[in-house]
Amino acid sequence: MVRRSAVLGLPEDVREQLEDRLVGSAFSNYVGLAEWLESQGYKISKSSLHRYGSDFQSSLEGLHIATKQAQAIVQSSPDDEGVMAESLLRLMQSKIFSAVVGLSQDELSGSVLSRLARAAADVSRADLSNRKYQQEIRERAAAAAAAVDRQLQGQKGLSPELAASIRAEILGIPL
Repeated sequence: MVRRSAVLGLPEDVREQLEDRLVGSAFSNYVGLAEWLESQGYKISKSSLHRYGSDFQSSLEGLHIATKQAQAIVQSSPDDEGVMAESLLRLMQSKIFSAVVGLSQDELSGSVLSRLARAAADVSRADLSNRKYQQEIRERAAAAAAAVDRQLQGQKGLSPELAASIRAEILGIPL
C-alpha cells in the first residue's frame, strides 16, 4: 500500500506557502525547503518534499496544457460560444476522469474524493445548462424561420428557392 505524503498532512496555509516556494525556486533547493519547514515546526525529509514537488510540478504542467487547450478552442471558434463551452466542458470531464483514474484507493478517500465528486457534479450541471441553452436557441431560430416563412408565403416574386435560402440562413443550415 502506498504511504500518504507527509506534505499532505501539513496545514493548508503551510502547504500553500510550500507550494509557492516550490514554484519560486523552480522546483529545486529541497534541502532549503526541508529546513524552512523544520523552522515552522514540521519535519519532512527532502526526499518526501521532492516526491511531492514532482507531483505538484506535473499537476501545474497539466494545468498549463489544459489552459493552452482552452485558449486554442477559444481561438478556433471565437464566434460560436456554444461550441467553445461544450468543448471546455468535455475537456473538464476528461481531466476529472483522468484525475480519478490516476489516484490510489488511499488518495480517493476523504476530501479529494469529495472535491472530485463536486467538480464532476458542477461540470454536469454546466453541461445540462449549456444543452438547454442550445436547445432554446434552436427553438427560437425555428420560430423565427417559421414566422418569416408565413410572412413570405404569398409574396409575389419570391421563388421557393429564395424562401428556402432565407429559412436556412435563419436556422444556420448550409444549403
